Amino acid sequence: MKGFNLSEWAINHRPFVWFLMILFVVAGVLSYKQLGREEDPSFSIKTMIVRTYWPGATIDDTMLQITDRIEKKLQETPSLYYLLGHRPIRSNPLFGRPLFAESRQELEADRRTELFLASDERAVYGLLADNGKFLYTTYDFPAESFLFDLSQDPNAEHNLLTKPLQEEYAQQIIEHLHTVADFYGYKPGVGSLLAAAH
Repeated sequence: MKGFNLSEWAINHRPFVWFLMILFVVAGVLSYKQLGREEDPSFSIKTMIVRTYWPGATIDDTMLQITDRIEKKLQETPSLYYLLGHRPIRSNPLFGRPLFAESRQELEADRRTELFLASDERAVYGLLADNGKFLYTTYDFPAESFLFDLSQDPNAEHNLLTKPLQEEYAQQIIEHLHTVADFYGYKPGVGSLLAAAH
């Protein structure tokens, strides 16, 4: 007894096989035309909402003075990039450092003992040194400088600055300004800082 042979059956029933083939092609074409499609495929954009309140101020003032600045800083924050999954974080003193890490080694790789501060309102520069123990600030106009030991004087009331320390810290400020200038391709005015240091 011989088993069922599909090839032999298809050859013997050729018109029926052709009918099935045409039926499947027509059904495929009709199904393809009815497929749902999007002009742009869907993808998720991770967003963060920054909401600020400033009683008495106009909406424009609040946006310009607070909200826009916060949004800009958040976009620059290495921690935000880290949270969004962008790794590795580029290490550079000007970029800051992430607040989060997957391992202690990753966190230790960006450890800093000194923080350079610069104001965008007027020429004020500072160094927070020795893991936050000392704060040095210098003002361009009027030319004055201060040094505080925040571990002993947390309210920064007693100026400890001596002439040799002022020269040392002023030189560090100038080096930091040159680092920023080299990074952005411009030269800051450091003449008055040099004058204040002497």
